[in-house]
Amino acid sequence: MKDWQAYVIVAPIALIIGAIIGGFIVRYILKKQIEEWKKKIETPDREQIRNMLTALGQKPSEEQINRFIRMTQNQCKKETQNPKKAAVKKKK
Repeated sequence: MKDWQAYVIVAPIALIIGAIIGGFIVRYILKKQIEEWKKKIETPDREQIRNMLTALGQKPSEEQINRFIRMTQNQCKKETQNPKKAAVKKKK
């Protein structure tokens, strides 16, 4: 009878501790995965930029393409350093 009582007390505690540890592991893995996705999205391809500028009616030069790449990289760095917080609008 005492074994059953110990099991009733220990099992829920073990489940809660396991859930907490599992939550931290999942959070860490998802955070790393999101960072990898952001790195892939951050760097635009030269061909993409060339096609975009051509679609806008411009004849892209290498200088324009390089300037555009640097501009997007600087903007992404700035956003990662100072993430924008959602502004809550108050109703009048």
